[in-house]
Amino acid sequence: MEKRKKIFRIVFIVLGVAVLLFAGVRIYLQTLLPKIDGELRGSAVTENVTITRDSWGVPHITANNEHDAYYALGYTVAQDRLFQME
Repeated sequence: MEKRKKIFRIVFIVLGVAVLLFAGVRIYLQTLLPKIDGELRGSAVTENVTITRDSWGVPHITANNEHDAYYALGYTVAQDRLFQME
């Protein structure tokens, strides 16, 4: 009976540590995702630019001039593929 309690405690502790570790890793990975909602202000853009994403995550850019459109395009590419850019 005493041996069974020890085994149960060890299994419970190991499972608890595994759940906490999994939750910590998940929260950490959530912080690495790019910010796709909200408003961002910068000095490189001269006029308003709107970036919307459809249900597939494809960005659609609306800008008043070419320079701002290209800047927004680079920004969205960096959001999605920063780990591939060198």
